[in-house]
Amino acid sequence: MSNITRPHPRIYPGTFVTCSDNPDRRLCRPPADSAQAPALNSCQPLACNNAAFTEDNRAAWRHRLALLDVQLARGDILAPLVRDRLVRRRDEIASFLGYPTPAPDQQART
Repeated sequence: MSNITRPHPRIYPGTFVTCSDNPDRRLCRPPADSAQAPALNSCQPLACNNAAFTEDNRAAWRHRLALLDVQLARGDILAPLVRDRLVRRRDEIASFLGYPTPAPDQQART
């Protein structure tokens, strides 16, 4: 953990992820762009091998999960496509955090 607090040219701390950039493993830019910094707007933190998560990052994910749960609780006003996208994102985050995901029939009633 002490390495993260020191400035390092290949460490990029963020709200949801701390990128420990290795150009050969990044998903945000092709390896040919190794001289470039990671493209944080294309970050895929739940899939990238460069992702490292601090407790603050995990807390941000828990907060995002809670917001998605609030949105899904009002599912009757969501368009089906939007609801499906939110359910998939919610399940992806819940799985990452080690939380159980509801069965599909429970999601439909949420």
